[in-house]
Amino acid sequence: MQSGTSCFNKTIFKKNITHFWPIWGIYLVFLLYALPLTLLLSTENPGTGTKVAKQIMEENLARYATCLGGALTPMFVFIAATVCAMTVFFYLYQNRSANMIHALPVSRKELYVTNVVSGFLFLIVPQILTFVITAFVCFARDISRLEYLLYWLLMTMGMSLFAYAGAIVIGMLTGQLLAVPIFYVIANFLYVGIRFIFQILQTEMVYGMDHHFRFSKGDFLSPLYYLETNVSIHTVSGEEAAGSLIEVVGGKAVAIYALVGVLLFFVGYLIYRKKRLETVGDCIAVNWLKPVFRWGSAICVAILAAALVAGVNSKASRTQMMILALMGAVISGAVAFFIAQMFLAKSFKVFEKRRITECVGVVAVSLLLVAGISMDAVGIEKKIPDVGELKAVYMCADESIMADEPEKMKELIALHKNIIDAKDGLLKASQSKKDEGENPRVEFKYAYKDGTYLYRSYELAETKKEIQKKDSVLNQILDVENRYDNYMAGLFGRNYKTAKPVGISLDFYNEVNDTYETIYMSSEYLEKMYKALKQDIKEGNLKNIPYTQQEDKFYSSGLSIEYYNPKGIEQVDIYGDEYGYSAGVWKSDTAYVKFNVDCKHMLKVIEEAGLLTENHKLRTESEQNALLNEQ
Repeated sequence: MQSGTSCFNKTIFKKNITHFWPIWGIYLVFLLYALPLTLLLSTENPGTGTKVAKQIMEENLARYATCLGGALTPMFVFIAATVCAMTVFFYLYQNRSANMIHALPVSRKELYVTNVVSGFLFLIVPQILTFVITAFVCFARDISRLEYLLYWLLMTMGMSLFAYAGAIVIGMLTGQLLAVPIFYVIANFLYVGIRFIFQILQTEMVYGMDHHFRFSKGDFLSPLYYLETNVSIHTVSGEEAAGSLIEVVGGKAVAIYALVGVLLFFVGYLIYRKKRLETVGDCIAVNWLKPVFRWGSAICVAILAAALVAGVNSKASRTQMMILALMGAVISGAVAFFIAQMFLAKSFKVFEKRRITECVGVVAVSLLLVAGISMDAVGIEKKIPDVGELKAVYMCADESIMADEPEKMKELIALHKNIIDAKDGLLKASQSKKDEGENPRVEFKYAYKDGTYLYRSYELAETKKEIQKKDSVLNQILDVENRYDNYMAGLFGRNYKTAKPVGISLDFYNEVNDTYETIYMSSEYLEKMYKALKQDIKEGNLKNIPYTQQEDKFYSSGLSIEYYNPKGIEQVDIYGDEYGYSAGVWKSDTAYVKFNVDCKHMLKVIEEAGLLTENHKLRTESEQNALLNEQ
């Protein structure tokens, strides 16, 4: 045996390598299949086959990026790291093994360092071997971009370091082997999980809260979730790109996580040094974490239950919904508290006086949170940014509208304020229309100058009163949407003035054949039809109207306009700049136009072009539905 002052024990290291070889062996086989073998089978030798060598090389490069991206998947790295951590420290979860190992003349520092090094080698040695073998495959397939393979290796090793260190820390906090992967999953999704639970409740209880779950700056606190959504190797293509370009995303994030992983190794050692052997078998091995486990479990379950109860009772009034949500929070929070205590005590006898008192405190906190959210204690409902903070404001109902000039942004902000002021009336109106199906919605997105976003979403009720009232919120939205610039931008992009039609077609229902047919307009009518479309929009003939009126006015046939913009299409997309869609990348697209009986200029051109025949007739949606019902 090594000296008690040593930091590394060769005997234990050899035992780990020889006894646990199936662990690193299986991981090696997985990596070899995921990268070099898949790459070999999915690519061709440029010197063989009937394809042009250059085309084969481009296809090989694209498949090379796909293989690297697949093998880089963070989830696989975290699974392998967790298994390795559980394997080298398995003795901590059995009384006999724990007492025997720690009775040996080996210090805890020596045990910890030796096991940490052993487990980490289980991860990085297969990765290095895979790197070398894949490099030979690249040489065989004439793939010269080996720098991306090196990026894969470095990023995989960086994620392995963090994931392995994190798994070790979690393993030191529990005395049960099966609890390690469960708690590690919880730790990796704790932040986004809590955010998701609170967002569900806010969506149900706070007026205007958007129901989509979106990325936030704090998502890095959920490492696996963050890495899965921000780390990749993939191909980038576009109309301006010659062949396939490879993009590596997330290298900086991996480097930061790797540095954090180094710190976690020290944290793991500090916990291990003071870990009591009698905690073997305990769900939580650190005393100060036990109340955190009880309270956290109970409060999260209470909030989730309140959100689910509110969602199930969405047709109830706001007051009734809040009362039901509070009741759900009380019952579920109390149940979750005592179940958590049962796991900690390893007994069903948990209804002690001090625990009941503690449970009352947990329930009280849960009630305050639910009540605070439902009554909008922090003013979320009325939060509207100042123009000076913003880069752009988006509104989306029938069409997406973007405003990036101060005056236009102020107009959309004023409309948003009008919706908030009309809250009671809109809620009452939408409640009366609940049984008739889903009501239309309007969404706002505020793009801050610092790169963050604020979203709001509101349900609109198309009641007779809302439609007839000229200054109703519904009509204010329609007025903004139907302005010529906004309508054209919604169809052909913000730079619609440089767009040119290259093809126009109309779809008809053929009653004889019981099929829909597409009829193309002669090229000599393209410009004339495009001018007629713009004229009908300017005169207010073609416009968005309430859904309840569309069936009797809009035709079931639609107009497809293929267009080309030499400057690139600046499409208005309320989600575009958040998810990385680049305006101006694509130069061609198709706009689908639903037109109505008032579009006299468009109808005149359609008739002149000879598109209307005995079998190709224009019918309103109500006429089309009546015809189909008769058949």
